[in-house]
Amino acid sequence: MKSEDSPQVARARMKLMKQVEQQKKQITPERLEEVVGQIQQWINRQGGERIPLKERVALFDQNQHSAETSRAVQGVRKSLDLGSPSTEGNE
Repeated sequence: MKSEDSPQVARARMKLMKQVEQQKKQITPERLEEVVGQIQQWINRQGGERIPLKERVALFDQNQHSAETSRAVQGVRKSLDLGSPSTEGNE
């Protein structure tokens, strides 16, 4: 069972519900279009400071610049090497 709200909690809940309703009324398609335009203008203004990532970062370079092996992977590799039978001479 759910207990009854105290008068203070009930007032606070009603106040918050009214605020949410007022905010919902302010969200209109016209206002959304206005905000979208403002965001696009901001992005365009910042264009000169933007770093061209395509020139600086290659997503996949056929492992020419691979990352260092992490400590976790090194630990797993070491534990696998210790637990497996010796593979010397099988090369």
